[in-house]
Amino acid sequence: MTHLVSISTYRKDGAQLVALGAQFAIPQRFVATITPDDPTTPICHLDIAVTDGRPACRALTLELGNSDQQIDGKALRSVPLATYVKRAVDAEAMSVFCAPDPAAPMFIQVPGEERQRLRSEPFGAEHVAVRLTGASHTAEVKALLRAPRAVVTDATLLEVADVYRSAHARREPPTKAVMGEWHVSRSTASRWIKRARNAGHLGPARPRMAGERAVTENES
Repeated sequence: MTHLVSISTYRKDGAQLVALGAQFAIPQRFVATITPDDPTTPICHLDIAVTDGRPACRALTLELGNSDQQIDGKALRSVPLATYVKRAVDAEAMSVFCAPDPAAPMFIQVPGEERQRLRSEPFGAEHVAVRLTGASHTAEVKALLRAPRAVVTDATLLEVADVYRSAHARREPPTKAVMGEWHVSRSTASRWIKRARNAGHLGPARPRMAGERAVTENES
């Protein structure tokens, strides 16, 4: 099995951050260079683009460090492209958190170490994308990040109701639609939906079913 010596990535000029699932963001276009420890295995330069939430390699350049070798079928077969794309995405992806001020700096405090500023950038009006370098987005490191809770206004709850109702009309999972629209967890989306119901923007919940229960005249 080929082990990596290094992986480096850089963002294409002007590439915007796009959602990757409900918890991550990634540049719409970036380049990754992967160097294996086996000198007979090519160094790979991958040009990766995200379309409809799915990252894929759009161009691949191979480079051999040994001038006596050449790129042939054996060299091509030695490149685990799918694995390389996954590792490149993990290296470049940023975790998304709710934040009342996405432009404010964010820090992490690891026990026994100095407080460190994180690389972050706004991702929409209420979220911030944070680079957790070398952390592989583990739950332990996420727990150390003191991310502020989102400030949800009545206008936000109106939008939540609209997204929920529209998704249900399309016969799509409405809670999942809210998760995707604001890049929040299922528990947060469920809490916002409940608040939208309590505010009167959505009808009462139906037991064990998505959607809205019709309100009878006696209940109104």
